[in-house]
Amino acid sequence: MDAASNQRWILIGGLILFATLLTPLRFAFPIIVAILMLLWVGKMGYDLLQARKYAKTTEGSIEQKITQCEAQINYIKAETKSIQQNIFELQSQLQNASDISLQAEQESKRLIKEFRHELDLRNTKLLFYQTCAKKLKSLLQNHQFSKDVAQKQETLKQLRERNQDDIADLEELRFSLQMEKEYLDSIDTLSLRMLDSNSLQDARAVQKELETITRELRNI
Repeated sequence: MDAASNQRWILIGGLILFATLLTPLRFAFPIIVAILMLLWVGKMGYDLLQARKYAKTTEGSIEQKITQCEAQINYIKAETKSIQQNIFELQSQLQNASDISLQAEQESKRLIKEFRHELDLRNTKLLFYQTCAKKLKSLLQNHQFSKDVAQKQETLKQLRERNQDDIADLEELRFSLQMEKEYLDSIDTLSLRMLDSNSLQDARAVQKELETITRELRNI
């Protein structure tokens, strides 16, 4: 849970507490506090579970390593600053000392040499962790990019599948409309024939054709 989320929950809890104290139900205050505590513990547990779940993913693992590298970088920088301060102090003492024993001078120079060795070691470590952090960030970016591309590909696949279904539906609709138009034209023709029919035989023939068309129309 981040700081903003913590502040938000604290604010909500404070407002509920303030409102409770102003109401006649002040006797329910312990119960409300207990409920708020349970909600808080539940939220903390949920956030912890989500964090552990995320840590097991590729992105979570990379981010953890980046955090570790950055922690080492900050630690080494602090050590480097301390070493540089010690070297500066020793050099200042040597330059400003008017009467210093040979042994003290030699010991100071030895210490300066050793501190510089430690400084070189810290600089090497610093470069290593900085390079690691940079490579890990690049790896995380590439992973996120690949993940995003895969999602876009899946979206495109679904769009194409829906498009194929739409095309099939449109083709079926076009065919149905075409068939209906042909049947309507046939019915118009039969209607005209029925009007021109002068015998029972002709009328029954037209009626029979209409029944056939009607049965076919129901099957569309």
